Amino acid sequence: MKLLAACCFVLVCSPTTFAGVYKWTDDNGQVHFGDSPPQPEKSQKVTVTVNTYTSVSYDASAFDTQGRLVFYTKDDCGFCKKARRYMNANGIIYDERNLDRSRAARIQHKRLNANGVPIFLKGKRRMNGYSENKLARFVREEEPGIE
Repeated sequence: MKLLAACCFVLVCSPTTFAGVYKWTDDNGQVHFGDSPPQPEKSQKVTVTVNTYTSVSYDASAFDTQGRLVFYTKDDCGFCKKARRYMNANGIIYDERNLDRSRAARIQHKRLNANGVPIFLKGKRRMNGYSENKLARFVREEEPGIE
């Protein structure tokens, strides 16, 4: 059984799994990135580092949303406007907390150790930033974690 698990691990972690990221410039001077270049001889492999947070602290009571979707916004945030349009168009119910209009929202935002908007909370989960696909998954999924 251990041998089978080891073999599976080797297959999953083989070099083909970690194909890499390549950078190339097309005939029009446009720079592109992808996992497989159209012409290997005209591309270069790029080393990608993942930004992660370590030793993050936050006030856990800020996550007390009673199962509702909470959405921190600012008036001049274009991504907040896109997220609001998406949620309204898809019948997603949310509790908007605007930092420009509410002192309580600013205090709560600070308790999250947040740097920007939009921020979404649901239960004990948190999502920073806006992407339609990520928000759709975030709204559908249940616990755990911070995304």
